[in-house]
Amino acid sequence: MGNVPNVDNVESVVHEEYLDENSIIFASFDGSFKKEDNKGSFGYIIKTYSNEIARGYGVINNCLSNNIAEYIGLYMVLKKCSELNIENVYIVGDAKSVIDVIDDTSYSKLNTKSKYYKEMNYYVNKIKSILQEFTDIQYNIVERDYNQTTDRLARKVL
Repeated sequence: MGNVPNVDNVESVVHEEYLDENSIIFASFDGSFKKEDNKGSFGYIIKTYSNEIARGYGVINNCLSNNIAEYIGLYMVLKKCSELNIENVYIVGDAKSVIDVIDDTSYSKLNTKSKYYKEMNYYVNKIKSILQEFTDIQYNIVERDYNQTTDRLARKVL
């Protein structure tokens, strides 16, 4: 396997005072990629209906594709939810192939013929591992227009 993409310069703002175990927690993520620089980025937002709990973004070095940036975005939002002891979360993103990883039946759809399969599989396995820490995960694919704020966060550092 080539260089595994790695995350650097993570910025995060957290408002734990808005965490309420009775609230529904939503987590959105996005990834972005610049082929000419082999750099990617991710962004995420964690919120209730009325309050933002956390937002973060970061640079991905040795990034090979937009899908890898999206996988890392999903992993990073799950990691932050875990750090905040959020056990029940509703995940939204605009990359169907990445959201499908949450669904065990879709895991086998990871394209083994992709030239970046090994790198994608590395993060898919990290996602699968961290999913075990949650009691209830629901997910939905949203149109790109409904993920604009998270998209802007992801592109902020590129």
